[in-house]
Amino acid sequence: MSLRLKMAIFAMASRFASRDSRNNSIMSPAKFAERARAIPCTDPNSLCIDDIKASLLLCIHEMTETGHWEAVAEVSKLARMAEIYHGSFIDAPPVTAERRSDIEEWKSVWWTIYSLDSFCSAMT
Repeated sequence: MSLRLKMAIFAMASRFASRDSRNNSIMSPAKFAERARAIPCTDPNSLCIDDIKASLLLCIHEMTETGHWEAVAEVSKLARMAEIYHGSFIDAPPVTAERRSDIEEWKSVWWTIYSLDSFCSAMT
């Protein structure tokens, strides 16, 4: 799991962490998201599923935190990234047991992105 994906997960999960006077060490979701965005993709020349999942979580975070139209534009960008990844994923080697789990993981990520993109299209 990439560092960018971990920080994106922390951004979403930290919303549910209780903050009291004794526990000031928990960063805010916005800080986690800011740090995750600052981390570059794993390999800028090729997409990996961790980068797409991190971008998806950051899009959801942005949409739920601010609701700005920039977040909708990011969802469109994410959908294009997913299409590019899908094309390279289809051309991969034949199906093995490990690849089957990768295919199932990709399907769930793809349909989440598709649903979010459809929602944003309907919203505009």
